[in-house]
Amino acid sequence: MSDFIGKRLEAAGAEQTQLEVRLSRELVSLLSEQLYTSPLKAIEELVVNAFDADAAICRVRLPEVLEAAANEPILVYDDGIGMDVAGLEDLWHIGHSSKRDAAIERQRKRKQIGKFGIGKLATYAVAEHITYITKTAGGPILSATLDYDAFKPDPSGGADAVLLAVVELDSARWASDEELLTALNAEDLDPAALADDDAHWTIVLLERFKPKIAELARGRLKWVLSTAMPLQSGFNLFLDGEEVQSSKEAYEHVVSFSVADLPKSRLETLKNKTKETWRIDGQTLKAESFPQGVTGTVIVTRRTLTDSKSADLRRSHGFFIRVRDRLVNIEDPLFGLKPLSHQTFNRFR
Repeated sequence: MSDFIGKRLEAAGAEQTQLEVRLSRELVSLLSEQLYTSPLKAIEELVVNAFDADAAICRVRLPEVLEAAANEPILVYDDGIGMDVAGLEDLWHIGHSSKRDAAIERQRKRKQIGKFGIGKLATYAVAEHITYITKTAGGPILSATLDYDAFKPDPSGGADAVLLAVVELDSARWASDEELLTALNAEDLDPAALADDDAHWTIVLLERFKPKIAELARGRLKWVLSTAMPLQSGFNLFLDGEEVQSSKEAYEHVVSFSVADLPKSRLETLKNKTKETWRIDGQTLKAESFPQGVTGTVIVTRRTLTDSKSADLRRSHGFFIRVRDRLVNIEDPLFGLKPLSHQTFNRFR
């Protein structure tokens, strides 16, 4: 087949608008070839974007043969909130992301990882073309493809303006492209279900690979993703159909018990400290000031939970608080405590 999936989708859809993407070739090269040198980082950044989109499921599918001549795309799917035209425009605002704006932050259930919107440029290290196919609940299926080669070298350091066509795809035929359908089938993604009016999701396709694709080892990628995965986050990640769990899930447990198993002596201590009565109701610990109660499992691991890569992301050290189904996390993983490596708190989740 001629061209590539992204180009064929662009030709098949009805153009809605054009977005102006302004980048210098030098900036693209600097970020992708010096800051983001590893193809592993390219995939990790796309997974981070899925997490930031409040996705419950993210699926990554690599080509069977990892080489520059591969015809299959890299596919990253998530069932997050999706993007409309404004979302696609914001996607390519390099150096700023509205994901951090207060109004949008209040709507999301998670603390966001991405800050400046530059992580997506890591994909240039591995591919020449990146295509976003996305849908919001109640919205159309939109597609936009960026060709990194469109950014021409500029000795003066100026930024080229590249017009990015946003097309609306026919909901009944959006996945009729043979190669796209093959990629979707590999992940058991039903095009008809994805076209449902209430569906919301994003698919990222990377195509026209660079030689660096050969460095994208599956085993190494699985390990990288597992070290960045949070504990019990409501985010399920799959690589080539195999679930990737947080590396901390394998840590040996020294202590593990349900909040509902607190002995009476502990409840009396809580009463003395808070001046109100706490009681166990089923599997929930409740008080008059907290009628919805506290549920969960307390775990202390033998290894510390704060000395790994995921702790640097300030979200997945293992301590999570949810209030009314929203995740609350302050930036300090130790909540202000002195980070002594042998403290129980460092191994407490």
